Amino acid sequence: MNCAGAVKLELRCGEVAVFTRHRVYVCVCVCVCVWSSLVEEVYEITETVEQLRAKLRDMENALQQLLRTKMSLEHDLTVKNNSIYIDREVCLGKRKNFPLSVSVVY
Repeated sequence: MNCAGAVKLELRCGEVAVFTRHRVYVCVCVCVCVWSSLVEEVYEITETVEQLRAKLRDMENALQQLLRTKMSLEHDLTVKNNSIYIDREVCLGKRKNFPLSVSVVY
């Protein structure tokens, strides 16, 4: 069982315990201290689950931003490699064969 499943199971167990203790006809001896501690535990678990969900959303957003940055960098790298290829393979040969005249005419 994963961590989320364990938390759900624990939360459900606490909710059932609180609900059954809240119904007086099920449990004749209502112990206020046990009942209040169960309510508190259910509240804490619910709060923790919400905090974890918020952190998960934040981490998923950060991951998406990192993936966008990675794609942008890969695109830039592809453009630069293409530019280097054009400069070396296409332009260099033409520059070597291009006639160069040293005289300046006014």
